[in-house]
Amino acid sequence: MSVSSAARLKFFYALVFAFYAVHLAYWPLWLKHGGLSDATVGQLLAFGFLAKVAVNPAFRSLASRANDTRRALGCTLALAGGVFALFGLGESTSVLIAVQMAFFIFWVPVLPTTEFLALSQAREHDFDYGRVRLWGSVAFLVSSVVIGRWLERRGIAEAYSVHLMFLALIALAAWGMPAGAGAGTLARGFSLARLLCVPGLPRVLLTAGLVQGSHAMFYGFSSIHWKSIGIGEAVIGLLWAEGIVVEIAIFLGSAGIAARLSPVAMLAVGGVAASIRWLLMPLATVAETLAVLQLLHGASFALTHLGAVGFVAVRVPQAEGANAMALYSMTAMGVFLGIAVLVSGTLYSIFGGQAFWCMALFAGAGAGLAIRLCCRQTADATDSTLAP
Repeated sequence: MSVSSAARLKFFYALVFAFYAVHLAYWPLWLKHGGLSDATVGQLLAFGFLAKVAVNPAFRSLASRANDTRRALGCTLALAGGVFALFGLGESTSVLIAVQMAFFIFWVPVLPTTEFLALSQAREHDFDYGRVRLWGSVAFLVSSVVIGRWLERRGIAEAYSVHLMFLALIALAAWGMPAGAGAGTLARGFSLARLLCVPGLPRVLLTAGLVQGSHAMFYGFSSIHWKSIGIGEAVIGLLWAEGIVVEIAIFLGSAGIAARLSPVAMLAVGGVAASIRWLLMPLATVAETLAVLQLLHGASFALTHLGAVGFVAVRVPQAEGANAMALYSMTAMGVFLGIAVLVSGTLYSIFGGQAFWCMALFAGAGAGLAIRLCCRQTADATDSTLAP
């Protein structure tokens, strides 16, 4: 892959994840600042995840028919930015709900489409996907720290203008992305039946969904919870950033990790790490303890993500690669996270920080399923070795 194409992918990842840093850490606080209850915040955030179920396959079908993933990405980002600007019309609950729902309809295809472009380039040009993806993590780290300190001085109300700035930059950068795969390598439209016939894919998606879904309370309410126990915006930004440091290390070493661990083994390690993380989170009441737990983010999220993406890259035909990534986004990052976030709002309003223990159940189930898949994989490998 040419240096210019690699640089464009890295730059785009950086902008997208700089936006995610602000959105995950500070948008729930902005919504609370607007007078919304914990349950309503959970409902709004849940829609963003659940919207992936309908939006991602529709977007993949349109992009496939147009045979121009880059143009489709640029158009949907322009619409996302335009809709987000409508948050400035007022702070009534009805306006916030309507705009949040409309924004997510256009925003949710962005990350799976970016992942598809990166994976297709990695397959074609034999480069390390993890080392490109890590630039998003670096940007998340920097954005969490810098924007957190700025918002602590200026006030959480300024989170709105920061969102608009990043959305404008992302929309412009999309038009400079490398072109997607051509008509000969793209499947014609999204077909759930085709994807479910890929051996092992449904079980891997279920496993990844349980582990990623366990992050719902963290994504939706960690900043609110930390704020409630006396931690300021700047330290909240540092806590988010710290988890990303380990994530960066995981992505930097992704090639070496993949040489030692199979995709399902990565899922197992990620599930175990997530279980430990959520079991201990309610017991952490000072920044120092939270800082230790944040180190587990590299395993609970990054290894789980690499495991799912690695399975798609190795086991799914290239013609179905974009659709498989869309399905991963729909299930693991859509249905599971959406339902868990929806429930998290009610759980947090009742139990406060102790609601993190419910997320440990999600992660434990995912870890158990991943370990079972690892055992089955080992048994199959042994049988094939012993066969005459």
